[in-house]
Amino acid sequence: MEIVFDKKDSVNAQVRLKIEKADYQPQLEKSVKEFAKTAAIKGFRPGKVPVPMVQKMFGKDIKVREVNEIAKNSLFDYLKSNEINILGSPMVSLDTIKTLNWSSEAFEFIYDLGLRPEFTIDLASLEVPFYTLTVGDSEVAELKERLRQVHASYTQYEEVADGHTVFGLLNYGDTSRFVHLKTDEVTPESKALLIGKKKEENVELSFKNLYPTEDTLAKALRLTVEEVQAITATEATLTIRETFTSTPAELNEQFYNTVFGEGKVSNEDEFNAKLVEILNKKFGIEAKGVAVTYFRNHLLKNVTVTLPDEFLKKWMQSQSQTAIQNLDAEYAQMNEAVRYDLILSKLSKEHNLPQLDEMNLVDKVRDTYFLEFFYSRPMFVDGLTDFFAYQFLQTKENQSVIESLKGAVVAEKLLAIIKPLIKANDITISGIEFEKTELQKKEFLIPNE
Repeated sequence: MEIVFDKKDSVNAQVRLKIEKADYQPQLEKSVKEFAKTAAIKGFRPGKVPVPMVQKMFGKDIKVREVNEIAKNSLFDYLKSNEINILGSPMVSLDTIKTLNWSSEAFEFIYDLGLRPEFTIDLASLEVPFYTLTVGDSEVAELKERLRQVHASYTQYEEVADGHTVFGLLNYGDTSRFVHLKTDEVTPESKALLIGKKKEENVELSFKNLYPTEDTLAKALRLTVEEVQAITATEATLTIRETFTSTPAELNEQFYNTVFGEGKVSNEDEFNAKLVEILNKKFGIEAKGVAVTYFRNHLLKNVTVTLPDEFLKKWMQSQSQTAIQNLDAEYAQMNEAVRYDLILSKLSKEHNLPQLDEMNLVDKVRDTYFLEFFYSRPMFVDGLTDFFAYQFLQTKENQSVIESLKGAVVAEKLLAIIKPLIKANDITISGIEFEKTELQKKEFLIPNE
């Protein structure tokens, strides 16, 4: 057998693998004999089929299987022994497919390879903010009021009136989004347009006059100020789905039990203390997430990682069970993910990062569910996030998300190790200020409630 490695450039190569009859004949003869022992052919008892007949009827198929197996194993043995690191998996070249003749006794396979790139990382230029977020009376009061609203009692009406909250579908340009508009918060002009309208009626609104300021409009629509500025001159149509008033939940034992579980809190002081605990946990998770996002963005922007683009595009297509509709768009996502994974892998090796264990991932999923509950419908019952975390990890459909969460865990652990080597900006601010500034950036926008 002859194997020739041909490096085309820094990230592309071919391997030519020539297989002679002597390389596969012993295994082929053995496989034919083994097949004869189990072959079911009319006119012969099982195990009594003559080997020449098996060779005549099935020899070519067995030969194809054995030669392919020898070629594949020889290729991977060669790559391993020569420490050739690849991306994706080797692909048989079109030249091989066109010229391969299974009636021959000798064969040549040509494999296209995508090589793992070499690159450098300048940690000294890496700048990451590390936030310490304080929890004060304002943060506690805001969360308390939000919880009272979440567990409020509602009264629905057929017609919009002063003091109502209007829930509806807002359409503007090519965008549709569900919104809650409080008549007490919109401008007098917008309130006048809403008052008297009924369910399923349409109301023409102008973003320019919808709320008194861009900040209040951004908060109501959960957009950044920059995104709001881009639609200021846009007209919108609101289709009213519901109009209602709400009465915030009272601070009593029933409310405390609903939020934290039976018997966990018995008075407002204990309730406030639990809120401080919740907010400290929330801000800690978010601060780590912000640091990781800055870390990731900086690395992708400033570390040059050259990939075998054309090879990987072909590899993507070969792995997909259905036709890829927009190859360039899907590859752009893959390109970014592969580059980031390579950078994390290199940093992990250079800084001796220990292998992740199951609990690292469980903790990350638990934190993810904690934030999901916090932003969607706050539920802080002990053990609830644990239950959902283990359920999530056991669901096969979640594997792609789980892989991204593993990357986040690796990034968090790396940041803890390399912090002395980078430009680490330690920032202490209040939780409310953090949410008004950092979390309002596009990449950190919190989910819709």
